[in-house]
Formats: sequence, structure tokens, C-alpha cells
Amino acid sequence: MKRLVLLVIGLALVLSAGAVVFGQGYATMPKDALIVPLGQEGTPYADLQPGVRGGTLYTSTISNPKKWNAVTAHETSTTAYTDKMFMGLTTTNPINGAIEPELAKSWDISEDGLTITFHLRQGLKWSDGEPFTADDVVFTFNDLYFNEDVETDTRDILQLPDGSFPKVEKVDDYTVKVTISMVFRPILNAMGVSIMPKHKLAQYVHKLNPDVPAGTFNGVWGLDTDPKEIVGMGPFVLDSFTPDQQVVMVRNPYYYHYDPNGVQLPYLDKWVDLVVASQDVSLLKFRNGEIYAFGARPSDVPILKAEEAQKGFTVLIKGATYGTMWVSLCLDTPNEKLKG
Repeated sequence: MKRLVLLVIGLALVLSAGAVVFGQGYATMPKDALIVPLGQEGTPYADLQPGVRGGTLYTSTISNPKKWNAVTAHETSTTAYTDKMFMGLTTTNPINGAIEPELAKSWDISEDGLTITFHLRQGLKWSDGEPFTADDVVFTFNDLYFNEDVETDTRDILQLPDGSFPKVEKVDDYTVKVTISMVFRPILNAMGVSIMPKHKLAQYVHKLNPDVPAGTFNGVWGLDTDPKEIVGMGPFVLDSFTPDQQVVMVRNPYYYHYDPNGVQLPYLDKWVDLVVASQDVSLLKFRNGEIYAFGARPSDVPILKAEEAQKGFTVLIKGATYGTMWVSLCLDTPNEKLKG
């Protein structure tokens, strides 16, 4: 496998995952499968050709995950995995930044901009084979994200400037209506938050099951959870986690993305993410051929460019990364000159 040095790692991992764990998968392509237009002119994927199934991707990380719960996740060491295990109604294209359909195949917006009707993909299943429906969507928003008993940073993303939250209602099994109190331009982006399985998680929500204490959901799907209990809609499912050693993710047999040839994505059989002590260790492992992709720092580029031809990898410099950078101010500095 040809190795890559990446200054931006995104689409390659989205299209890569692993072996079947939870079931046999779809007998035929789902009715509303998402076809990724690889190699098709006029699309962001024009220069990406359809691939071949098989293989394992080895990468590295410098932090252990903290949990497997996308709703209560607070840091990137966790969302690096949950983002590949759970999907939203919408998604942001990693190549051009456009908001595109994901679990929703389409949507209609009222003339006043206050009602969005989402039409869900039909025939989709969770990684354990249970059907995905509007009940999962309504549960996720009304009983998790909008539930004050649930500790989640995502609630802030969904709150409108006037302090209200969207009203999420089931119309039928594959239609969800979202009503907002004011025109809110980021609403389609906000609908990209992770949708969770009602059939697995409703039992842990106090408002739905008074037999469990308040706050029970906040401890659900911790690191000691049996991987088979964690089900999602993304390209990956969790296979195993060994603290300070590795996270092993394998292919979701019910992932609903396909290439133009009708081959179910992702292509790879497995993704192994090694937990290492530092970025320097990651660099060393890449140079030794132990990992196949590496997010290089600017200071790493001269070293890697010097070895590129000899060791057979490719350094890709793709410009600005997709994400957000910010400056954090120290508000309790002991330096009197820096105090306002």
C-alpha cells in the first residue's frame, strides 16, 4: 500500500473502515443508498477513482478516547472516532464545504424560512440491523440534545439567537418537520449533529424511563462498554480498544454509502489507530512504515520530502485545513502587565 503524508486528513478516512461485526449487511442496495460520485466530472470527487475492497489502514493518535458517546463527547480524542460511527441529517462536504444530504435524502424549506421538512433515506439500518426511522431523529433531538438532564455541548449549536430551540416533530416514519422561531442561516449545518439509536439508548434517559436515576445517560457508552452494544450509522463500528495501545475500528456492514459501481463503502476492511506518546513518535512510525498516513507539521515537511522518493510515500500539501482555529486568552495571569 502506497503511504501518504497528509497535511489534511479527511475524505480518505471517511471512505475507509473495516470488517463485519454486527451482521451480514444488506442483501441488496438500500432503496435510498447514497451514491458517492467518485470520478464523475462536475463533482468534487472528479479526481477520485473508484477503489478496490480490502486491506487495513494504520494511523496513529496521541490521546486515548474518553468515551464512545457522541452526544456527551467534549474533546477531539473522542470525536475522532464518534464522527466515523454516527451520522447526521446533513453533512458538510470535506472538499468544498457545501451542506449536503446525509441521513436525510432531501429537504424542503418553507417560503418564510421557518419550517424545514426532512425526507429521510428509506431502507437504512443501524449497524446491528435495526431499521433507522424518524423515531431515532425525534428521540435524538427532543430527548437528548434538548434535554437539560443530558450533559452535551451540542445543545449550544442548536440554540437560536433568541434562546429558543428548534421544534422537531415526526410526520411519518421517514419524514421529520423542524420548525424554528426565526430565520437562522446555520440551521442546515446544525442538523448535521449525530443521530443516535432510540432502541439502544432510550432506556437510559430518565424522562423516558423513570426507573433510572437522573443523569444516567451521561455515563452511557463509556470505554468499558462491550463494543457490540455500540451501534451507529457511520462507516465504522468499534471492534476493540486497548488503552495506551490502539483503537480498532471495523467496517459497518450496514453502511449506506456506495460507489458508482455499486460497491458498498468503505473499501478497507479495518482501521487501526495506534495510541502513541507524541507527534514525534508518530513521525518515526510513519518513516518506519508502521503507519500509512500522517498529518505532518510544517517542521516535518523538509524531513519527509528528503525521504519521499526513497521510501515510496507521497507528501500532499493541500492548503488550508477544514476546521476552526482560535486564540485562547489566559484571564488569570500573574503578570501584572498583562492584566487589563
